[in-house]
Amino acid sequence: MSKKIRFSLLLPCLISCLVIVSPTLAQAPASAPPSGIDWSSDVITAVGIGAPPPTAVNVAQARAMAIRAALVDARRNLLSELKGVAINAETTVENQITTSDVIHEKVEGMIRGSRQVGQPKYLSDGSVEVTVAMKRSDLANAVLPDAGFVPAPPTSATPPPPPPAPAPGAYTGLIIDARGLNATPAMAPKVLDDKDQEVYGASFVTRDYAVKHGVAGYVKDLEGAKKNERAGTNPLVVKGVSAAGTNKTDVTLSAEDAAKVRDAAQTQSFLSQCKVLFVID
Repeated sequence: MSKKIRFSLLLPCLISCLVIVSPTLAQAPASAPPSGIDWSSDVITAVGIGAPPPTAVNVAQARAMAIRAALVDARRNLLSELKGVAINAETTVENQITTSDVIHEKVEGMIRGSRQVGQPKYLSDGSVEVTVAMKRSDLANAVLPDAGFVPAPPTSATPPPPPPAPAPGAYTGLIIDARGLNATPAMAPKVLDDKDQEVYGASFVTRDYAVKHGVAGYVKDLEGAKKNERAGTNPLVVKGVSAAGTNKTDVTLSAEDAAKVRDAAQTQSFLSQCKVLFVID
C-alpha cells in the first residue's frame, strides 16, 4: 500500500482521537481568520462544518457532537491546504508526504496539533462552523530540506549581536513586482537572472532564518509592499519578467535588474536577512 493511501486511511482515525479544543484557547479572538495560508504572517487556517447527529439527546450534546464533527472536517481541509503548498519550483508538500516517512509523520502530527481559533459559528440549520490553525514556520521546519542553505554559524553561549542598521541611503529590502506573471507563493522561491542563475534564494540564508522568517514574504499591493516592515524604509524595487519552474514559484529578472540586486547585495545585508517581498496577483 502506498504511503499516500496509507496516510489518507490513517488520518480519519487519528483525528477521531482528538478532543474538543481546550479552554486555554479562550483567549483566541472572537472571529477566526479566513481559511487558507497567510503568506504575510505565520498562519495557516482551515474551516470545517459539522452537523449534529439525529441521535443527540439534547441541544448541548448536539452542539458538542457538531463541533467535534466540524473539527474533523476542518483538519481534513487543513490537510488539503498543506498538500498544495509549494516548497520550491519543483516540489510540493504532497510530494514530500508521499516520498518521506519522516515528513509524513511530522505533517500528521501537525494536523493532530492544529488548534481551534475564534469561536464556533452556529448556523441556522443547526450545523457548526469552526476554524483550526497552525504555524507556517512549523510546516517550514518539517518540510524544508537541510541542504541548500547557508551553513548555520557555530553555536555560542553568547547570543549574536543584532544586524547593524543600514547606512544612510542603503537599501533596506528587495521588492519584486511579479504581478501578471501567475507566480505562485512558495517556502523557498528563487529570484533568477535572464540566464537562470540565482540572484536570491535559499542559498543566501540559513535554514533557521528561513524557517523563522520565511525565505520571502508575499503581498498583493505594490504600495503596501513599500510600507511593509519586511522591506524597510528604502527598498529596492524591481519588475519580474517571467515566472519559472513547474510550480511557477521562481521569478526571473532582466539582466539590468539582476545586476542592481547583486551590486547592492555586495555591501548590504538585506538578502541574508530575508528582507524580500514578492508582489503577486
